[in-house]
Amino acid sequence: MEIKEAIEITTALYELCKQNNRPANEKDEEFYSIEKCLFSLQENKLFQARSHYSQVSLGGMGCFNDWNPRSTYKNTNNKFSGQSFKYIAKEWSKVMRQIQDKA
Repeated sequence: MEIKEAIEITTALYELCKQNNRPANEKDEEFYSIEKCLFSLQENKLFQARSHYSQVSLGGMGCFNDWNPRSTYKNTNNKFSGQSFKYIAKEWSKVMRQIQDKA
């Protein structure tokens, strides 16, 4: 697992959230944890990145990955945005767990 892959998938998740109106408000701690995770990865600070990753609840009722984004683009629909988000969030978690195991 290269850090480059972790940066790419974290960037994809971060940008998808931003493009679909997340954060909804300044108290969206999970979104800001992803942002901090990305910045830490870019600075090669794996311990900090893992710490920020662990602040994002994944799986179960009311977790971050339960969010259902609404598309803001005319050429995409909500189902596509939702499926894209679910896939990217799952891949992000997988990549971050692999980094966790190696650090």
